[in-house]
Amino acid sequence: MGGILSMIIGITSCNSNEKVQVSAPYFQAGQAISDTTTGGSLKGTMLAGKTYRIKRDITVNVNDTLVIQPGATLYFAATPAGQNAISMIVRGNLLSLGSKEKPIYFTVENQAKSDVAGQDPTTDPAYKGLWGGILGDTTTNNMIIKWTHIEFGCGKLLTSPVPGISNGNPAYMVSFVNPKGIFVLEDSWVYGGVDDPIRIQGGKINVMRNTFEKGGLFGGESLNVKSGTEGNYAYNVTIGSATNGPKASNKGGKNPQTNIYMYNNTIVNSGYRRNADGRGGSLNFEEGAKGLAFNNIVVNCKYGLRVLTSPKGSSSQYSGNPLPPADFANITYGNNWYYVDSLKQANQIYPVESGTIPPSSDVPSFATLGITITHPVEVYDGTAAVRAAGTDPQFVGYPLPATTRPMDVAFIAGSDFHLKSTSPALNKGNTSFTPLQVVPVSDNFGSSGITPPNKDLGAYPSDGSGNQH
Repeated sequence: MGGILSMIIGITSCNSNEKVQVSAPYFQAGQAISDTTTGGSLKGTMLAGKTYRIKRDITVNVNDTLVIQPGATLYFAATPAGQNAISMIVRGNLLSLGSKEKPIYFTVENQAKSDVAGQDPTTDPAYKGLWGGILGDTTTNNMIIKWTHIEFGCGKLLTSPVPGISNGNPAYMVSFVNPKGIFVLEDSWVYGGVDDPIRIQGGKINVMRNTFEKGGLFGGESLNVKSGTEGNYAYNVTIGSATNGPKASNKGGKNPQTNIYMYNNTIVNSGYRRNADGRGGSLNFEEGAKGLAFNNIVVNCKYGLRVLTSPKGSSSQYSGNPLPPADFANITYGNNWYYVDSLKQANQIYPVESGTIPPSSDVPSFATLGITITHPVEVYDGTAAVRAAGTDPQFVGYPLPATTRPMDVAFIAGSDFHLKSTSPALNKGNTSFTPLQVVPVSDNFGSSGITPPNKDLGAYPSDGSGNQH
């Protein structure tokens, strides 16, 4: 023993001027979970770098915690017709803690993506609902998802195991329903889905720096929130959503009132798989929701920011809309950037029968272009806004005018939505507001960092503080 101790002392003294950096161990709770598990009731830790083949529902029971370490892969077996889609049912706590270098995967084994411009969505595996989703319950206290890929979900639930999803309907790829619980989705990738990829029906949330592709088949938003939800949706990229990027509604009768801050997002080519008139395409407030929308870049979407007005608008095209209006008195917006390639898009930058009033800080400035809008928004001539001078945000890797129809490109591959150094969208942001601080900042039990608004627009500000994908 003395010899070993002398050796350690000698090594220490010989290297006293060297600094050795030892990597911190990955967070672990409870016992390690073997990679031979196929599902069932689980608590403890799925280990870094391991592959888990899930063939039946995983259930995290009340007060239990499931930790997933960086680099773990969960392959969910594709669900045969006539059976409940295999899901992860979280009644306790889920901590999916990937890293930039070692992300976590929730996906289907050997399932390739089919990212082909113009593909018929009914033949695209992204919309097939091959497994269920990550489904929270009223007892879920923490659902923390970081640096995680979630793909090919929204399979049908013949019998739903959780509140918020009806029997016979598709699951959401992520569902959360506890107004007192903490939901964090950060630095992650969400791909495909039959309906809303993320549905929050109550919770304190931070949804930040994510990439959403192909959200929903013929309906669905990247983030659809109902009553009892408050938090931030920022620095996200959405491309090819069936309906919107974020939608905020106070439907459901839960407290507190829905309050969502939507800022510094980039939303492209969205709204085209939802056929109903007036049903979104970028950002949406309705049914008593409040919040704000600043610093967003919206490119070739079916509609611009929609702030729903009275149930019966004056437009003959949309009159009789049954939805209650948004909470106009408590919604602020501005500094949003719109680029459109067609007159049809231009005529809905401020959607007909919405209460959105064009602020002078928006680009293009309708006042400068001589476009007049009455309220609720009536049909107007947006010709001057089509490819208006100075409205190209100058993405690094996405040409404008678009070379392919917007409805034909719903995937990120081959594109880069960072801004060039010459972009006119630099230094156009509003930084005067503070994000909602409703979730804790924590490596494991909260947000990794609630990024404030930026002087630049969109998800990729020039200082590198935004989306990391």
